[in-house]
Amino acid sequence: MITMVKELSEKQRIAIASKAYNDDILSLPLTYKDATEHTAGDTLADFIVIELIEGGGNPSECARVMRSAIEQLEKVAEAFEDIDD
Repeated sequence: MITMVKELSEKQRIAIASKAYNDDILSLPLTYKDATEHTAGDTLADFIVIELIEGGGNPSECARVMRSAIEQLEKVAEAFEDIDD
């Protein structure tokens, strides 16, 4: 038997991410359009929303997209740490 995973709406994905996003001053953009127009003033928040909307519809796809972003960001940080002064 195939189990169907529920597709999350854009609004649901942003709401779930907003609950987890820990910034006392800024919050995630409310829509994909706001994120692409960078209206919130927080590029990390914009990035999260854009990746969630472009990369996944169900919870496991959203988690995969965020984990992939974490791996990429860690590699960038390591590249800077590896620079010899």
